[in-house]
Amino acid sequence: MKSLMEYLGIEAGRYQTAWISGAEGIKFQQTMQ
Repeated sequence: MKSLMEYLGIEAGRYQTAWISGAEGIKFQQTMQ
């Protein structure tokens, strides 16, 4: 994923990847803030 973003010209500091299940609403909310 990192290689693809760099290839597309997107800086590493401008995106974040998080694996969150549908049952983790609080974790999703905290990640999006």
